Amino acid sequence: MLRENLTIKERAELVDRKNSKLNIRKQCKLLYVSRYLIYYRRKGESEENLRIMGIIMKKFEEDPTYGIRRMRAYLRRSGYQVNHKRIERFMKKMRLKAVCPARKMTKTDRKYKPINLLKSFRIKKPNDVWFMDITYVRVSGGFGYAAAVVDGYSRKVLSLKVSN
Repeated sequence: MLRENLTIKERAELVDRKNSKLNIRKQCKLLYVSRYLIYYRRKGESEENLRIMGIIMKKFEEDPTYGIRRMRAYLRRSGYQVNHKRIERFMKKMRLKAVCPARKMTKTDRKYKPINLLKSFRIKKPNDVWFMDITYVRVSGGFGYAAAVVDGYSRKVLSLKVSN
């Protein structure tokens, strides 16, 4: 019943080191707890690791586009002998993730071939055909969008709207 109601850590806290009647081994066996939970104490980070983590945090605040590879190169230029796994562990521990453009997930079907509806159509005068295009550009706050309407005859921009 005790085993089902308490978590392993809670059961490990029930072990009494000063109990003269039951030694730690027997208490752990009764509570279904491994003895390493009683004796194990985590080591903290070394002074050098803390110094490197401080440098990583400072550089990341300056430029959040620095990922693991660029951060490793920066630290090596600064004179620290570090590898990518160590930098990855530090950045994960500090919950730092580089800001980068999203992957291009849109994929076109190779069988699909666009049909040009204007192939046989002759543009003879202005306002016969209009084209439209929407473009987005990355700016500091996210993306800026530009929509343009162009005359097919003169290639003149008839309308242009920019928005966030």
